[in-house]
Order: sequence, then C-alpha cells, then structure tokens
Amino acid sequence: AKASFEDLMRLPVTSKKDFLGREESEVLDMSLKDASTHDHTSGSTGIPFHFYLDRHFELRSYAICERMIRAANKGRRVPIVSMRARHKMGFAFFKHYFFLLQNYNSVKHRLPALQDLLATMSESVMLYGFASSFIELARRVKEAGIRLPVASVMSTGENVRASDRALIESEL
Repeated sequence: AKASFEDLMRLPVTSKKDFLGREESEVLDMSLKDASTHDHTSGSTGIPFHFYLDRHFELRSYAICERMIRAANKGRRVPIVSMRARHKMGFAFFKHYFFLLQNYNSVKHRLPALQDLLATMSESVMLYGFASSFIELARRVKEAGIRLPVASVMSTGENVRASDRALIESEL
C-alpha cells in the first residue's frame, strides 16, 4: 500500500535531544559501526553532536549535491568556493576551491584573500558555507563598496531570516 501524508505525520519527531546522553548501543546497530564513518556537528548550539554515516551516505550525498548545484545555477556547472573550517564529506564539486573560514568573525580578516581568489576565476562562482558567514560577507562588501563575481550562494546548517536573505541577495 502507498503511504500517505497522514501516515508520515503519525511518525514521531526525533530531535538531537532524544540522543544526547544515551549509549551508542541504544541507538546504533553496533554490527554496522565499523563500516560507518564517524562525524559530528560543530557544537555551535552548545554541544557537538556525534553520529555515524552508513557506507552509502557519501554516494547519495554526491548525487543530492549535484542536483542542488545544478538547480541553484540554472542547470550550469560553475566553480564552487567552499567557505568552511573543514571539508564537508559527501560534497564533490566539479571546480572546487576551499577557502578556509573558521567562522563569520574571520570574514573581515579574510576578505582580501577571498577577493584575490575570485580574481583568478574566469567566471562567476557559487559560494557554499554557513549563513552567518554570508551575512557578514554581505555586510563587509557593502561597507567596502565592492562587488564579487558570485553567481549563487548555497547556505547550510543555519536558518536564514528574510532580512538576512535580502541582504545576501542584494550584495552577493
């Protein structure tokens, strides 16, 4: 039988709090642990969250990433500048440039280096990272009166308020 939306709504909502303080054996099939990859969140909400990804995660993630990138860029592949503190597993980019950015506070110090990197590109880029970094970047480029060759922005891991989205769209 085909599941309906009502069937989906009957499923319990699970949050990070449901897993904190529990033993791995309570929430993990221990026979899969050795074949899985350990990862964690940054802890920006107060406590890092540790979890495991099954061995097929990366392949699924690559396919999802490809669809998102093409959708954001109207079917085109563009160079991607990942503005993060570390590589994100499961994201494979065609033309990928990693731009170290520990957090939004480092944007003001790294803006000249980002401008230098973007000046080497022959086309506009997609920026990939956290909303807080893009908000700060938009503020800084507005303040400096500069334009960056940005085709699109892909924000991850944080909510984006409508006012912040408007700022990012107008400045990046």
